[in-house]
Amino acid sequence: MKWTWKFGLTVACIVLLGGGAAALWFANIHRLAEKTLAASVNALRIRAEQGDAKSESDLAYMYSHGQGVSQDFGEAFRWRHKSADQGYAAGEIGLAYMYMHGQGTPQDKSEALRWYRKAAESGDAYAENSLGIMYQLGDGVSQDYPEALSWYRKAVDQNYPAAQCNLGYMYYYGRGVQRDVPEAYRWYRKAAAHGDENSQQFLGLRGRGISATYAITFSIEALGSLMLLAGPLFPKNNFWNRPSKSTSAAGIVGLCCTGLGLYAHSQVSVFPSELAASSFTFARHILTGLFLFMAISVLTSLTVPKRARVLLGILGVMFLSFNIWAITLAATNQVILNLPASARVFSTINGMILGMATPFVALSLRPKTTGAAEA
Repeated sequence: MKWTWKFGLTVACIVLLGGGAAALWFANIHRLAEKTLAASVNALRIRAEQGDAKSESDLAYMYSHGQGVSQDFGEAFRWRHKSADQGYAAGEIGLAYMYMHGQGTPQDKSEALRWYRKAAESGDAYAENSLGIMYQLGDGVSQDYPEALSWYRKAVDQNYPAAQCNLGYMYYYGRGVQRDVPEAYRWYRKAAAHGDENSQQFLGLRGRGISATYAITFSIEALGSLMLLAGPLFPKNNFWNRPSKSTSAAGIVGLCCTGLGLYAHSQVSVFPSELAASSFTFARHILTGLFLFMAISVLTSLTVPKRARVLLGILGVMFLSFNIWAITLAATNQVILNLPASARVFSTINGMILGMATPFVALSLRPKTTGAAEA
């Protein structure tokens, strides 16, 4: 016991010292970065005040993003306007963006369109793609698919990935052009090869993010796996009567499935090819099928009250996961609170979970039959 305490104390000291050193190092790096940014802003300001269009645009970016200075959209707008007035494309694009989103100035999409057009007419691919989006969506201008296609093609001629993705979308859904799925995939693949994340997600090369459904699914899978893994640690008569090795194996397989699933659906997962993505998915679902078989075999070995308590625990995780997600979503998007459909979905899912839980509560309270086997 003394050896254990000494070992634990040594590990704790190492962790604290290492953590403290790392915190000091990061703080020092952060201070150096702030000093470098402040010096950069001062240098930019000197050149911008002398009328250099690029410096005016760069200084506006610093104000817009609060880098090296306090964020100030009014100052950012002023410097971007100075840069745009000199015909500098980046300044025109930045000014158009600020008009589009009402940053530092009242929102004015007609002005945004005008400045995007000025930059696009000088051959800027970003502006060409932005004009295409405005015409495609009818955002600040009458919807015009042929005009959108025209601007997308101009940007595509410069190998602009986002425009390649948007052109693929137009072909896939037949917007302003006859629907052509193979042609759509050709453009999606070109954009994905240039690193466009939307195209990579469309082709299955990158995860789309963890949705509410996946969050609940992975929570249940992880809970079940941990319960299986912890089973052998408890007395035989107080948990389920299964061989320790098979129960632990099921838990390990389940945790592997959860980890692979999280990776597959998170946006950090990137596969080099569609074949690699398909192979990964195939292998992951083989493992998932194995886990389901093992978990069901353990679950069916339980007596009715114990089985009901396990399923009740799983439904509890579903209930908590869904409601935490719903509350977080409502807090970050106030519009959702005012949608009648949102209230119906919230009530439907919670009602279903509670409805399923009710009989399991009754079954879990059912008295155990004397001499019942737990095989």
